[in-house]
Amino acid sequence: MGYTKKSKFRDLLWGTIAFKILNNTHNIDILIVGSKETLPSLPIQSTESKTSSEEKITNEDINLGKLKIYIGMAPGVGKTYKMLQEAKNSHKEGKDILLGIIEPHGREATAKLMEGLPLLSPKLIKHQGKYLQEFDLEGAILRKPETIYVDELAHSNVPGAINNKRYQDVQYLLRAGINVSTTVNIQHIESLNDIVEQFSGIKVRETVPDWIISHANDIVLVDISPEALQERVKEGKVYTVDKIETALTHFFQKKNLIALRELSLREVAENVEHEIYPKEKLTKVLSVIDINEDTLRLIRKSARISHRLQGEFIVLHIVKDTSKLLEERKLSIIELEELIVELGGDFRLIEGKKTVEEIINTHKRIKADYVILGESRTKGVKKLFYKSTIKEILNNISDANIWIVGDYTKDTGPI
Repeated sequence: MGYTKKSKFRDLLWGTIAFKILNNTHNIDILIVGSKETLPSLPIQSTESKTSSEEKITNEDINLGKLKIYIGMAPGVGKTYKMLQEAKNSHKEGKDILLGIIEPHGREATAKLMEGLPLLSPKLIKHQGKYLQEFDLEGAILRKPETIYVDELAHSNVPGAINNKRYQDVQYLLRAGINVSTTVNIQHIESLNDIVEQFSGIKVRETVPDWIISHANDIVLVDISPEALQERVKEGKVYTVDKIETALTHFFQKKNLIALRELSLREVAENVEHEIYPKEKLTKVLSVIDINEDTLRLIRKSARISHRLQGEFIVLHIVKDTSKLLEERKLSIIELEELIVELGGDFRLIEGKKTVEEIINTHKRIKADYVILGESRTKGVKKLFYKSTIKEILNNISDANIWIVGDYTKDTGPI
């Protein structure tokens, strides 16, 4: 739906029509196109604004290592196997390679490929009375091969390791001038977290920030059909016999695999498109949030929209009086800011008694191309206040696209 440039009467009529649509729809996204030309002519994709961590990866000296990511729709598609084939070929060619840490998960074919390749000894870290094996980051940097192979990018390190996450280890390796090849499943990308939970009912706990995917030098899609992957699971090539039935009736259902495959294909296609058609001017995306049960989903959705548009991602939260914030809410805000930064965004906390006025002023100040708001779940007086807020924003921001994100349940909502 687009804004009208006609008379005030027609503007009023348009506002009434637009508001009726908003008032009578549920569980769908609504995009109201502004008068300013901001929609790209090519299929849209995603890039996030740079976080401090990202800048460390992309803006350092020319000795920065190159990152290659093998991505797939689910465990068992053959990411590690494909990566080890590359390692095997490079080793035969006399290149200096090192297996940093590989997780064969009892798969004989994967373990066989590791034979004859130089392997870094794991680091033993004592945790809760037991010694656990982790990637030896210091040992890898001291050895400094031309290329190192590090499995499972989304892995969480044992407490006591140098970094909390394996992708942070990868950052260190790249800064040391070491090329890194690694693997990840599509469901571990942070901004896709809610989407995967919507269609699968499974909450993925270990994630990697989108920017590390966006700034890979090379992305390899390892793809097989959902039917072929299910067959691998049945044959015991993915999990042990005692886990096969559970896998097939839960995460590895055909409908889930089809959705995951679509996400994988889309992610890789979008990153390729960004390389071919880089945007000279960043699209500015302003996402307005409150703190409730839908906040995380709205932030991830906004990050995804920004990424698709190759945009700059700004999140706005307005409070009436920052000095009166409860300690619990302060902690929530800190956690939200950490997520926003991880997604490549910029968090802005503004004090103001008039919410709509602050949204309009922020839009004018940053010249946002998109303003993203969440659909309200509230009822009664609060619902009326929400509706009047949306109406006032529509009446005062005509030069930006207004995106109302639907209140999807786990059983509804697009991929």
